[in-house]
Amino acid sequence: MIITKCPLRISLAGGSTDLDVFINQFGYGSVISFPCNLYTYVYIQKDRLGYNNDGYYVVNYSEKEICKDPLDIKNDVVREALKRFKVDPIGITFYSDIYSTGSGLASSSSYMNALVKGLTILTINSKGDHSNYFVSRMAYRIEKKFNYLLGQQDNYGCGVGGLKKMKFYSTKSPQIDFIKTDIFQDTYMYLVPTGINRKSTSILETIEFKNDSLLKLVTNMEKSLLSNDDQSFHNIIKEGWQKKKETSKYIYQDLSIKNLDKELSVDKNILSHRLCGAGNGGFFLVFTDNKNFDKYNSIPISIDNDGITFKRI
Repeated sequence: MIITKCPLRISLAGGSTDLDVFINQFGYGSVISFPCNLYTYVYIQKDRLGYNNDGYYVVNYSEKEICKDPLDIKNDVVREALKRFKVDPIGITFYSDIYSTGSGLASSSSYMNALVKGLTILTINSKGDHSNYFVSRMAYRIEKKFNYLLGQQDNYGCGVGGLKKMKFYSTKSPQIDFIKTDIFQDTYMYLVPTGINRKSTSILETIEFKNDSLLKLVTNMEKSLLSNDDQSFHNIIKEGWQKKKETSKYIYQDLSIKNLDKELSVDKNILSHRLCGAGNGGFFLVFTDNKNFDKYNSIPISIDNDGITFKRI
């Protein structure tokens, strides 16, 4: 059995500039993000006397699929990955630390990364290039086949560990520069669930960019992190959230999200906050100097520095 684990990702600035529409319009995109300590898991195994031995692929997620032809598998992540990796019948099981559908934390890309890592290890027998950058690039290309609105930040943001600035282009692979994390020594991060799960595609289709101001936020965010400027950092988080809302009316459409946003805005324990992902559901990212922050069903998070990992059993 091969077990792979991939973090979910959190964006701090530049979200949506990794989309093709932005890169084509302004020449490049850039995002500052990090993978957090919440994970998706993929288990890959081959049974000896069961379905696999009889020539069936078995896929377990919220449903269970048993197919002789991998092209008949309904799960997009598994079907497209198995097109790329020609493997004999196996069992594949998905699991996540949180209810991941519509979370705004790039769970689909995290699952794809974990699966590609596992299949890479399985097929190359731990030889050759299975670095997290290589796996993230392959996973992005596979996922793009069924998700035409996929941005480049998701696979690399989940797959490559650490706080980083990524630059995205239309004709070459992303450039990744790592950033120090001193600013988080006395600042604590939490995810606050909105209780709403949504499909990002319907929102991403409506996003429009009037200028490249989101790129300027990335530049300013990098400066604040390098200089350990807390006040500037939180001001940029707030400004980025406001600019994000201006790119589509559907990002901030649900009344319960508006009410929660207002509640977070006036909470004196909260230094800054923003909604994760495409918007209109998922989780708010909250920053506070309160180590024991326990309101709003919040989930404490930290930066994962490893990215995708695996082990054989």
